[in-house]
Amino acid sequence: MLDRRIGQRRDATRAPIQARNGWRPPGRPLDQQPAALSKDCRFFVQTSRTTSENQQDRIAQGVKSGQLTAGETANLEHKEAKLNREIRHDRKQNGGNLTNKEKRQINRQQNQLSKQIYRDKHNGRRQ
Repeated sequence: MLDRRIGQRRDATRAPIQARNGWRPPGRPLDQQPAALSKDCRFFVQTSRTTSENQQDRIAQGVKSGQLTAGETANLEHKEAKLNREIRHDRKQNGGNLTNKEKRQINRQQNQLSKQIYRDKHNGRRQ
């Protein structure tokens, strides 16, 4: 029973036969390929979107809905660009990899930026 919950079958394969043969649930766009099993191992979920892509989408949605002013948008975009430059610089210093300390620092900075996006979107200022 436990092996079924963690996604392993009795024959030690990790994915169901349908997934190994390329089957996709209906409704999934063709350009999105399954990347990982969900927690309950019933279906595949897409995990390729990065935090910065999601934050860019949140900023764009705030501009579109008028929740972000021009100044708030410029400030958020500047912070996002600075973080991306820092990531590129850190990767260049370490041969394309990030150290665990740098990963924690970047994660912390992305979380702070995410909170700033939320605060700016919900502060009542309208464009």
